[in-house]
Amino acid sequence: VSTQSTGAPKQQKMAERSDPCSPRNEEGLLYIRDFVQSHKVALIQMNSGENRINLSFLEQFHAILDQIEKEIDVEAVVTYTRNNRFWSNGLDLKWLATVSIVEHKAMTKSFCKLLSRILSFQVPTIAMLNGHTFAGGLILALAHDYRFMTEEKGWICMPSIKLNISLPASFIETMRLKLPPKSFRDCLLQAKKYNAKSAQEADIIDEFFPESSLLMRTLSFG
Repeated sequence: VSTQSTGAPKQQKMAERSDPCSPRNEEGLLYIRDFVQSHKVALIQMNSGENRINLSFLEQFHAILDQIEKEIDVEAVVTYTRNNRFWSNGLDLKWLATVSIVEHKAMTKSFCKLLSRILSFQVPTIAMLNGHTFAGGLILALAHDYRFMTEEKGWICMPSIKLNISLPASFIETMRLKLPPKSFRDCLLQAKKYNAKSAQEADIIDEFFPESSLLMRTLSFG
């Protein structure tokens, strides 16, 4: 196993690994290159507990996409969580409550830009949902081209209406773009919770697999 610094902060380190789910000490986001049956897959591993989305998270994600765009041989991008509990629990509301209006606007602008980049990325993108995917985390997942989920555990939900939180127009339009009308309505207006089976039936995810094979099935698809 070789790890190579790219000059970016520690969280944005790139590594070439044969075991992308092995424990690591880094927090934040990590870019991993993985080679699966001659396919070159870029893995974005989220390592921040609930993977709440704040300005630092977004800056790291953008920096990793910048690196991947320079890798001419990458054939797909897979985003997943290391902790297997939360893929992403949405926006970092505690952080948002403490920052200035300028920082709040900067985060909103950065998130909108990230959604646009993933939606139009140069290679297929896959959200491997190996943990709960809520609120802004669901929006991030929907921006990917494909969504695969673990069969045994995990929920998908957009709880904004229950929390009395207004969604930015970019969030609503991403949902409208990626979801069938009924699923869009149920997600947005009823805060419906989906497990893997119901999420596939609602066309929110494409496939679900046993946890033991989720990573390899996803990488093989990529």
